[in-house]
Amino acid sequence: MSSSEQPPAAGPRDEAPDGTSSLADDRAASISRWFRILVAGSSVLWLIGAAVVFSDLIIDLMAALLLIGSGFVIGLAWVVWSLLLYNKAATLRSRWRVAEWAFVPLAGLLGAALLATDRDNLLRFRLSEPALVRCLAEPRPGRQDDPSGEKGRRVGLFWFRSIHDQDGGVEFENGFTYPPSGLIYSPAGPPRPATPEHVYWHLSGPWWRYAQYY
Repeated sequence: MSSSEQPPAAGPRDEAPDGTSSLADDRAASISRWFRILVAGSSVLWLIGAAVVFSDLIIDLMAALLLIGSGFVIGLAWVVWSLLLYNKAATLRSRWRVAEWAFVPLAGLLGAALLATDRDNLLRFRLSEPALVRCLAEPRPGRQDDPSGEKGRRVGLFWFRSIHDQDGGVEFENGFTYPPSGLIYSPAGPPRPATPEHVYWHLSGPWWRYAQYY
């Protein structure tokens, strides 16, 4: 065979003679890998954020809207991932990849379960209760007219703007959420009567949580 009849060299998009993937396939696989990592990693962060927001004394409105928006984007990305699998542009070659793909909708279901129940809030309170009880023994001021200048304080797993005596008990006020919320330690029974602007929920024993609507 003359030199003019030699077969052309394999281009970057041609498959190599030994059956290995071409450069284009390698790039597609790399993009697919980073896309999987991005979607699965984002769903992990979303679930952590949902656990923090939904287990708080009251669900912060802005944080909830952020979770809804980001969850919608992650859900769309998962649909794209599923379509790529259907078209065989991406594959589930191992149990780990199956777990990555399946975790995204599972995270959404777990977040919905946290939203639908108060058990996460009660668990967070139980873990924080020893710190809250220790805080009750500390000296503190009475109700302040304007505590907005205070930097706040963490007690257990909660963050409060102000802690003060109130109506024979102790109020742990959280002004960093909307609507404002908090805890009330009321050993004499239920706190002051509830109103449409001030709503109470019994948490455990002498502990109540509340939300203040304007």
